[in-house]
Amino acid sequence: MFLPPSNIHYIQTAGKNNLMDQAMNQEILEIHSKKILENGDFPKIQVVEKGGHWFALNNSQLELCRKLEKEGKCSKVKIDILPLNQIPIDIAKMMIVTDDIEPQYEKGSSNKGYHKLDQADGDTLQVKSDSTSATSEEECETYGTSSHSDVETDSECDWSVDGLDDEISDAESEASDSDTDTDEERSSGDERESLL
Repeated sequence: MFLPPSNIHYIQTAGKNNLMDQAMNQEILEIHSKKILENGDFPKIQVVEKGGHWFALNNSQLELCRKLEKEGKCSKVKIDILPLNQIPIDIAKMMIVTDDIEPQYEKGSSNKGYHKLDQADGDTLQVKSDSTSATSEEECETYGTSSHSDVETDSECDWSVDGLDDEISDAESEASDSDTDTDEERSSGDERESLL
């Protein structure tokens, strides 16, 4: 079976690499990618399917294939699929879906319509909805009040600006005038009904 490298997830590792390790990894990737291209070898990755997502058992190999994919030299890789029950539990726990690729849906379903969200997708939605509260805080700062972590009421922000109060009072008076017009229309309608 063949898959694009961008459709395969990394296994989440415990630590972060420092800058020296990252520089060495880039150098190693360059060397290996040149060897693969010179030999004409087709890259091959061992993967496991968990929760409808593919995870590479070797992050370095996946990184190499993704680099080749970005360069346009490897659109798909051959994959060896290992059953999830043969993977140690500690490694299976590190198979967490992140935002590095789009989720893959089951065969036969299209990208249109509704799809059941994974837990990771729900967490992403929660983060996006939390970002809207930042807008309210920025608005408070714009109007000269201090920022609060949670803006609960309008009384915490001074929403008035010079001249804005006059515009609001004009709009309110126009609205009240239109309300009295509808009351007069209603009363004339009531009078018509009584005449009938």
